[in-house]
Amino acid sequence: MGKIEKYIEKYLPEIEPFLEGAEIRYKFYGVFYAPWLGEMNGLFVLTDDAFFVRGKAGFKSGWAGMAKSGEVQKIPYSSFQTFYSKKHKAVIKYDGAFKGKPGKIGKMTIAPKKMEGENKQDLIARANEYYDFLKSKANITE
Repeated sequence: MGKIEKYIEKYLPEIEPFLEGAEIRYKFYGVFYAPWLGEMNGLFVLTDDAFFVRGKAGFKSGWAGMAKSGEVQKIPYSSFQTFYSKKHKAVIKYDGAFKGKPGKIGKMTIAPKKMEGENKQDLIARANEYYDFLKSKANITE
């Protein structure tokens, strides 16, 4: 078992209570980037209504604190305003109403990390699969 698979196995039990019975469609280890907080590595779990992020390591104090505390973030697809792909990353603009800040538009970028033994073409194909799933759930047309 590779390093990333171990992270998934380790952090998935921390996210499961937040799923409230929702079926896991995808899970992957990746990068979450937000302009105000920088980058955070962590576990992503995609369900039919939202995606969940549990950080492992942050590169700025805000993310590092969230990662160390074990905080799980839930981001509902219904909050997505715009959604597009840039290389093998998904760039999302969302309405902050789910955080109690209606009308505040935020931006985030998510991307999977390369698995052990995976080549770049496989990584891009996997990222596109996640992107297509997220886009279908967000009901956004280009």
